[in-house]
Amino acid sequence: MTIIYFSDSYKGGASTFLEQNILFNLRNKKKVILFDQNPKQTFPNLRKNKYLKVFKLNIFKDNKKIKKLIKKLNLSNQLFFFTNFAILIYYFLFFLKYKVKKKTILSMALHSGVFQYNFKTVIGLGLFSIFSLRLDYLIFGSNSSKKWWLSLFPWMKLITHKVIFNGVQKQKIKRNNLKTVQISFIGRLEKENDPQLFIKICELNKKNKNINFNIFGDGSLKKQLSKKSSNLKFWGWSKKSKIYSKTDITIITSPINNFPYTALESNSYGIPVISAARGDIRKIITNNYNGYIFNSRIPLIFNHYINKTIKNYSSLSKNSIINSRKFSINKSCYTLWRFLKIENSNTR
Repeated sequence: MTIIYFSDSYKGGASTFLEQNILFNLRNKKKVILFDQNPKQTFPNLRKNKYLKVFKLNIFKDNKKIKKLIKKLNLSNQLFFFTNFAILIYYFLFFLKYKVKKKTILSMALHSGVFQYNFKTVIGLGLFSIFSLRLDYLIFGSNSSKKWWLSLFPWMKLITHKVIFNGVQKQKIKRNNLKTVQISFIGRLEKENDPQLFIKICELNKKNKNINFNIFGDGSLKKQLSKKSSNLKFWGWSKKSKIYSKTDITIITSPINNFPYTALESNSYGIPVISAARGDIRKIITNNYNGYIFNSRIPLIFNHYINKTIKNYSSLSKNSIINSRKFSINKSCYTLWRFLKIENSNTR
């Protein structure tokens, strides 16, 4: 079987999820085809592999070229995998016709809901919810994500589905004497992640020379945010080794976060996480164990927990490492592909 991944080049949790699963399948000698406009940026850990074919195409703008290419490849046994609901809308008729002629499996993963609405989005969601009934398999990245989708579109329960949590890789543990504390925001600078709240937390600590603030990521709000604060550094998208070597505490400021890689990865480096987000992030963070999670999205409350984290850093860091080991990458990938009925040599 050939596994065909459709990627929208969106840098974030979805791309990390796709990369992990692509690498898992390559290790298991599965033939993989990837469509992505900028694969080196979206999937930095992918390398040349005899089982991998990469096509640098925009999944939306180049959809006609991609359809022709797939027809030309003339594969008789394939599985299409994607994470963006808009992809199913763009390719629905193609998938429908293709499934009749070929042995084809349609599968998708949904890791979050939709946080910003406009007329186009509402129409798109409605179409997707109907078109999704043609999916063979649907993976939810968290219980909170599943609840969001099924509460709006209960007929999606008819699709064969399963909640499968993300996994994280073991890392070389970061050691720090905390003479100067590095606090980081890691993610896209978009409204749904509320980086403005992080800026407010920075401003509370302008006079504290023992704390430095960092923003790792990019997005539409970068220019606006960079004018508002003088006591933090913007790094843009960076390698994970760089991000976590310059981070002692991770702050997640989004109001809702289902099961974020940022929290898992931070813990894997021994870095505690502070957040007030709702969602299955609360299955990752345990108060006074590997970080702090609370309900009030107020800068002063965040500051209170920053101070508590610094005070209890040694035990929080140690427990973060222990916690991360509960979420194995291999187990997550193995569970997912077993659910899709694809045999793999890797074991849990």
